[in-house]
Amino acid sequence: MKPFMLSLCLLSLASAPAEEVRLEWMSTGMYYKVHYHSPTVTRFLQEKPAEIVKVPEGLVSPQYVLLETGPKKQRKLLGLILDQRSPKEAHMWLDANGDGDLTNDPKVKWESAVRGPEDRKIISWHGEASVQIKYPDGTRDMGLAFYRNGSSSGPGPLIYRRDYGRSGKVSISGREVDIYLSDDSTTGEFTPERSSLCIDVNADGRIETRSELFQFRKPLVIQGSVFEARSLSPDGSRFELVASSQSAAQVAEQKQSQASAQMTVQRKAQEADLGKPAPAFEAKTLDGKMVRFPEDYKGRLVMLDFWATWCGPCLNEMPGLRKVHDEFAEHGFAVLGVSLDQDETAAGLPEFLQSHGMRWPQICDGKGWQADIARQYGVRGIPSCWLIDGDTGRIVATSVDLRGEALHGTVKHALANLGREIKTGTPSAEPKTTSDAPSSPLTAKVQKLAAEDGVISAGAFLSALAHPKADSLELIPPGSTSLRGREIAKRAAAAHLRVGWVYQCTKCDRWHTALSGGYAIAPDTVVTARHVVAPPASMKPGSGHPVVVRGELEVLKISSVVFADEAGDTAILRVAAKDLQPLPLSHDVQAGDTAYCFSDPRDVLGHFSSGMVNRLHGPAMTDTPASPLQQRMDVSADWAPGSSGSAILDEFGNVIGHVARIRPLYGNPQASPSGSRAPATALMTLNEAVPASVVLALIEKKK
Repeated sequence: MKPFMLSLCLLSLASAPAEEVRLEWMSTGMYYKVHYHSPTVTRFLQEKPAEIVKVPEGLVSPQYVLLETGPKKQRKLLGLILDQRSPKEAHMWLDANGDGDLTNDPKVKWESAVRGPEDRKIISWHGEASVQIKYPDGTRDMGLAFYRNGSSSGPGPLIYRRDYGRSGKVSISGREVDIYLSDDSTTGEFTPERSSLCIDVNADGRIETRSELFQFRKPLVIQGSVFEARSLSPDGSRFELVASSQSAAQVAEQKQSQASAQMTVQRKAQEADLGKPAPAFEAKTLDGKMVRFPEDYKGRLVMLDFWATWCGPCLNEMPGLRKVHDEFAEHGFAVLGVSLDQDETAAGLPEFLQSHGMRWPQICDGKGWQADIARQYGVRGIPSCWLIDGDTGRIVATSVDLRGEALHGTVKHALANLGREIKTGTPSAEPKTTSDAPSSPLTAKVQKLAAEDGVISAGAFLSALAHPKADSLELIPPGSTSLRGREIAKRAAAAHLRVGWVYQCTKCDRWHTALSGGYAIAPDTVVTARHVVAPPASMKPGSGHPVVVRGELEVLKISSVVFADEAGDTAILRVAAKDLQPLPLSHDVQAGDTAYCFSDPRDVLGHFSSGMVNRLHGPAMTDTPASPLQQRMDVSADWAPGSSGSAILDEFGNVIGHVARIRPLYGNPQASPSGSRAPATALMTLNEAVPASVVLALIEKKK
């Protein structure tokens, strides 16, 4: 079969016709190719259904199931009999040919697996079978895999998954890779709503479900290009693939919008739990210790985490949870895990916990979704989490604020409310660093541009940074008409850019992004904080690129460094663009003035907040007059790591400064009764900014 040529580099949105992709049938082996499936849980019928006409002789304790197969308009119900004669003996029959006679079909291989000690044996069952389905081009065998997990309370439901599918080849940028089509309905009918595409984009012979699994009916973002699949035939033998009119940035924006909407719904649904007492329980941990929850966590902040070893999203959360646990454990943060593994997988939990560095107590009763504590808390999906004040026993946060990047801030804030603010030194609101695979849209685009001389090299940029070339700038005069907040936000967003580095790491060899903020002051000129454009400490020499990014993926080449000063924490860059939306600069600022900030704190894109100018000041602890470049101001608008270099505006839409750092103020360490010194408590946090007067003084100095 000739592979479909998916030319990502050359395909034009305007001229690319729809290309037909043809796929071959796979009767078995699909799961081991893609390591992904959508299980179907069966329902046992109390009486023999009419679809089962003839049954095997000698049935002892038969249970009946009907499986749906075939296109919806020609849907057939195939009979299945499971005869569980004893805990150690069971037989299965399946009407593979669909004639209602379960005595003339191939024998189903139904085998048991025993785990656990002699006095607490857990017996599970698994098997494979094929059923026949008629397509226009002939009858096909559909491979199915069945399993029934055991537990201490008996066997669970009968579950099955598809082992059939479609496969073929596509060519990505001249490289031939595998493509698979999955029927997630397990009926044999391939529909856009219930089908998925698995594309081995990096040609490593395996499917990464996080980056190479695509829902058929949604846009496919592959190496920065966007495609759409359509016209899927019901038998899955062919479909069309065409370049999308959407950009990767638009697709990302849609996903973010949908995720935000879903987050809002989840937060609203969980708000009712906040402040309520957490359901109490007693249970034994895996090491045999009795836990009385939340009574045993007096004086601490505890997160109750429901998860399982087989849950992919749970495992994705573990590195972040492990990091937060290790950082805050000494300050009173604890985690209590509740595993929803069944007995057959629970036996391997100790080894799993050790290999994954999960150094907190775990509870597992082996009942899976029917776990006593899970039912008590109404768990319907995992990961599910509750954060609880051990002193009051009340819920202070729920899952929506305890996953991903939100976890760290939620725990830190909750500890602060308990009087346990963590001393963090004097951090800047530095760029937020994220880890990206080389094939992520931004890193892939930057590397491609680097090969085409579309971005400045690290060496050339650092040389320019050390020896700026002053140039004249035509600035917009400051405004004097008061604006509504929404207009200020609109102008700030139009002028906002992301500035920083895309680089290869010396520690892990992967590519990362370290991006913060910046703003336009001329159609081709950008201002940011000087520390934002300093190369990351872990960057491989020469293996990185400074970038200015407009929107999600538009990378603007830095053509020169006009001004740069470390004392003023300011850098002014000229870029290869003539259509930036500049903001005016104003040195007219006093304490008490309204201040607005538009930034991307911790990857929260487009955060707009307001406050006031708290004070203007020079460097602390100095006996010499301060240079104009060392002036600073404190502002009560919100920012965080990732905000540095972003614009601060007044009520007229003028830039009055840019974000510099976050500076906690600590109280004196307190002596405990034993004479030891407790950690100092942060009394408040100052958000420090560089006034626009510094930028103007720097420009004036170079004239």
